[in-house]
Amino acid sequence: MKRTVLLALFSSLLACGGEASAPATTIVVAPPAPPVTPPPPVRAGPLCTYHGVCWASPFPQGNALHAVRALAADRVVAVGDRGTVLAWNAGAWAFEDTPSRERLLDVAGTADALIAVGEHGTILHRESDAHWSAMTSGTEATLHAAVVLEPDDFLCVGDGALALHWDGSAWTRETLPPEVPVDMSLVALTRHGAAVYALGARRLETTEERIVLARDAGGWRVLSSLDRDAGSLCALADGSLVLSGESARHGDGITWRERAFGSDRPLDAIWSAAADDVWAAGFDGRLAHWDGHAWHRDQLEAELDVDDLDGTAADDLWAVGEHGLIAHRDAAGWTIVSSGPRNHLEGIAGLSADDVWALGDHVSLHYDGHAWSLSGPDDADLEQITASASALWAVGGDGAIRRYASGTWTSEPSGATTKLEGIWAIDDTHAIAVGGSEWSQRDGSAWQPIADRPSATGIWGASPTSAWSVGGGGVARWDGTTWTPVAGTESSAWFGVWGASENDVWAVGSGGHILHFDGTSWSPIESNTTQDLVHVWGRSASDVWAVGLHGTIVHYDGTRWRWRDSGTDELLHSVWGTPGGDTWLVGHGGTVLRVSPP
Repeated sequence: MKRTVLLALFSSLLACGGEASAPATTIVVAPPAPPVTPPPPVRAGPLCTYHGVCWASPFPQGNALHAVRALAADRVVAVGDRGTVLAWNAGAWAFEDTPSRERLLDVAGTADALIAVGEHGTILHRESDAHWSAMTSGTEATLHAAVVLEPDDFLCVGDGALALHWDGSAWTRETLPPEVPVDMSLVALTRHGAAVYALGARRLETTEERIVLARDAGGWRVLSSLDRDAGSLCALADGSLVLSGESARHGDGITWRERAFGSDRPLDAIWSAAADDVWAAGFDGRLAHWDGHAWHRDQLEAELDVDDLDGTAADDLWAVGEHGLIAHRDAAGWTIVSSGPRNHLEGIAGLSADDVWALGDHVSLHYDGHAWSLSGPDDADLEQITASASALWAVGGDGAIRRYASGTWTSEPSGATTKLEGIWAIDDTHAIAVGGSEWSQRDGSAWQPIADRPSATGIWGASPTSAWSVGGGGVARWDGTTWTPVAGTESSAWFGVWGASENDVWAVGSGGHILHFDGTSWSPIESNTTQDLVHVWGRSASDVWAVGLHGTIVHYDGTRWRWRDSGTDELLHSVWGTPGGDTWLVGHGGTVLRVSPP
């Protein structure tokens, strides 16, 4: 009898909606207040933020790394997004604390004196005790490159034809030759003995302009001007220079001989161990090696962009790049040191603490309670995943639906041909999948299309007679008979919805907007962010999480929403956790983050 009633309710839920049976609730969505200024990012652990958000994949972390310096065979420092400073010390990776979250683009020096430079005039100085402090640069310009001339003698360059020199007491701007355009960016530095060389870059309407400058005791002078792309330069042991880019150019800074890398993509990173041992790297892990006679093409196993190269010897070379890529070359060849897929992860859910799945763009990861590993469906771009009592349901591009039960994933025809973006599982055999133009229902055995439904990116329900959908057109409610738009919610795009109960429902969307339903009406709630929020999930009424653009995490503790430092700028697409256990967050670049209970 109970099963008959349930199926009757479910059948009414799947019926096409008609006129609204009750007046819609009208609300006014107020813009959020400016976000609270976060505290400085003091790290709480080797690979965690001070809010206890820790990297689970990629390993050791997934922020883009833009520069690397090999200080010794067992000591390496890499810098990148979010003020990331990652240090390799005698076999282990760890974060080093910095007072900045700005993107760091270069690091230079020795173990006794390092500087890192980046966006908004950021200059960080590291003493031999690994303590980083901020230096006042006097500029907001992006600084692209740095060299350390002596332990207390630094030089850095950046946008706006900027060259800054530290003489041990203050930063001063150096005068460049008048033929250097004021809108030119100085993007790379290299040195040979006392001479320093810089590469300037400027994009014109139809061409690229590059100049090579030299600095010696007499100041700066322009050596040559080029109308071809170049990304970096390297001084060889014999004093000659090599420019990297779409091709290699070898010369003395004034005259150049062009040689092909043998790569079908530009190679901007460059480093040399000797005049006849030079490496270049760039897009999708492309490599090229100069043996003194010709460039020979090579390839990293991971097809990720390489941003920088540095080493201590021909058989000790490091490469870093996008999504935390770290590669090392020894006498045996290149090895990817970092690990974990970098495919975008879109959804996460599980059946228990030791049976958790993260799915995304042709990739699936499984957590068995100890570690994440590649497993599960990889034949579709999956957008979202949800759980019922003993089954998981995932939806994605081209109407894809995958179902996990009794330890097995199966593909189920949905009847839809366009992207499905959200799913609500009522029980182990009944579910609704929603999308921008198509919905589909599972009636216990097969999926059928649903006509005349609102466009939706998310759906959540408390029962077959009480459910909510959200999308670009606003919020809509199902009462067992009809879908009724909630008036006043059309002013924002809503991406995610979740409820602790029928009378405690949250919707999140663009600009950090959050709405709360208390059983009677929807009200805007301050979120402490202006970033788009794309997913919301909770463990209880006083433990709710929302994630979104630029690594945004906000948490509701039953009183207010508070910002949490994720440690990444990647888009976080989904959040899920176990009762009383870990909270998992996934996103672009293969990001998997973990928050353990206090």
